Amino acid sequence: MSLVRCATCNKEIDTEYYLNKKCSKCGSWFCHDHLGQYKWQCTKCLTYTLSNIYGS
Repeated sequence: MSLVRCATCNKEIDTEYYLNKKCSKCGSWFCHDHLGQYKWQCTKCLTYTLSNIYGS
């Protein structure tokens, strides 16, 4: 279990939880409540590069 902060709400989240996603472009993590459009868009760099540690 590895803990990081959500880039939007600053809540501490677990990187291994499948609903939390990371942007492969800027490296920001997002909790399930603060994912962008269609749950795949990074709200910081506006690219569609979010995935969890399991690849989805």
